[in-house]
Amino acid sequence: MARKYLKSKPIKASATGSTAPKVDVPGIVKGVIDAIRNGGDTAVRQYSEKFDKWSPESFKLSEADIDRIISSLPKQTIDDIKKVQSNVRRFAEAQKASMREIEVEMEPGVFLGHKNTPIQRVGA
Repeated sequence: MARKYLKSKPIKASATGSTAPKVDVPGIVKGVIDAIRNGGDTAVRQYSEKFDKWSPESFKLSEADIDRIISSLPKQTIDDIKKVQSNVRRFAEAQKASMREIEVEMEPGVFLGHKNTPIQRVGA
């Protein structure tokens, strides 16, 4: 059975180059993250207003809000979300199992290796 790849390496621009302006996406993202890191909820609110035109009293949902929103979704949407969660969890567990820490003493007192260092939080 032939494998189907959802992603592949990007095709490099032609020798003539592209006429589209380059956007510094990493720089923009870093700026947003730095602004939120320094400005906290105030910065989150500013970006929410800028990008989403949304400025609720609070960004934290109550349990009642969450239950109401979930109950308003079609069953297929809930089933799809559960399937994606399962797939992501299963792949992450397999990926984690493949990344074992190692340490090798190359010469007396000279150690090389790598280890996994968890981070406290990420944005998605």
